[in-house]
Amino acid sequence: RAVTTKQNYSGDVFKATVVEPVNVDGKAVIPEGSTATGRVVYAGESGRLKGTARLQLALESVEVGGQEYDFQTSTSVRGGGSHKKRNWAFIGGGGAAAALIGKKETVLPAETRLRFQLAKAAEIEVRS
Repeated sequence: RAVTTKQNYSGDVFKATVVEPVNVDGKAVIPEGSTATGRVVYAGESGRLKGTARLQLALESVEVGGQEYDFQTSTSVRGGGSHKKRNWAFIGGGGAAAALIGKKETVLPAETRLRFQLAKAAEIEVRS
């Protein structure tokens, strides 16, 4: 399911799939295909005449071998493009188009690849 600035809010939970294994000392501590849970840290729509839509996401846990491990990651931030040129065109074009000003949003479709880094050390039990 997509995460968007229009439909999601700070605190919303999302699920993700690990697409590359996380290795430590040559061992996969988080295998490819593991399920991670994240949270929307910030979801802000663009303003009518300034600012851009922005999504800020962080991962909070991952399931490995049936066990869930909590951790903290840095946030991944995605922002929408500027809509200044579009705004000026609509403003100059008349009042009927004014309702469309500032409606640009940020959308992360399902299967969008994001990278996160651990914010502090986490312990995951590796079973051989």
